[in-house]
Formats: sequence, C-alpha cells, structure tokens
Amino acid sequence: MATRWIPIKLLVPLATGLALSIAILVFAELGHRRLEAASNAVADSFAMQAALHEVVALVNAAEAGQRGFLLTGRAEYLEPYTAALPSVDGALKRLRELGRTQPPEQRDLVGRLNNLVGKKLLEMESTLLLYRTSGRDAALELLGTDLGRRAMEQIRDSADSLIDAENASLD
Repeated sequence: MATRWIPIKLLVPLATGLALSIAILVFAELGHRRLEAASNAVADSFAMQAALHEVVALVNAAEAGQRGFLLTGRAEYLEPYTAALPSVDGALKRLRELGRTQPPEQRDLVGRLNNLVGKKLLEMESTLLLYRTSGRDAALELLGTDLGRRAMEQIRDSADSLIDAENASLD
C-alpha cells in the first residue's frame, strides 16, 4: 500500500491559513489583556476618586456639625460630627489601600491628605474641648482664627491634586 502525500498546492494555503489563524488568536489575546488592564485602571481610578470625595464630604459634615454646635450650643447639632468621625477613618483607610498601587507622587499626595485630615479633626476636637472647658466665647475666638478654613482649603486642594493626577494617569 502506498502512502499518499498532500499535494503542495493544497499544503501551502492550509499552512498559511493555520499560521494566520494563530497570529489572529495571539493578537486578539494581547488586545484582550490590554483592554482588561485599561478597564482595571479605570475602575481603580474611579474607586480612588470616590474615596477622595467621601473623605472630603465626611470632613465637611463633621465641620458643619461642629460649627452648628458651637453656634447654638445644642447637642443635636453635634450629631453629624460624631457620626462622621468613624466613617472618616474608614474612608481614609480605603484611600490608603487604593494608594498603595499608585505611583510614588500619588502615594505622597494620599499621605499628605491623610495628615491634613488628621490636623483638621484635631483642630475640631480642640475647639470642642475649649468650648467645654472655657466656654463658647473662647471656642468661637479659636474658630475666628481661620485655622479651620485654611485646613479645609488645603484638604480640598490636596483632593483636587489627587483627582487631577488620577485623570492624567488615565489619559
């Protein structure tokens, strides 16, 4: 019995088609991986921005509660402050976790924001302590120094810088 060979006229197109199919498969897989990496980067960026907005909103709520209490002396005005404090810690923790995967400049911005929020919370607590120990006028005098306003501006500026850095990294 004689063995039959595939004619060269049939073998060349078959091999070419197989090679093209493999090349298309490889390029499709590479494209899929790039798309998946880009999708993960966008999701991480949105998570970072959401955490930033949450931190700023919580600090704003705490400040509003603190100021409302200082102006009125009514304990119910302090509720947003006391409710925001534990949430601020959680939001900052999420922000630090998300920042671990970021470039060093952005990690530095996250650290700076973390420090600024800590200073702001300390300033608010100091004002409330002063209210309890020395009275409303002493607390309002401290409030009038604009330390709190400047701290909030720095927090917003740091958050904006981080958002800008996130947007630039996506571009």
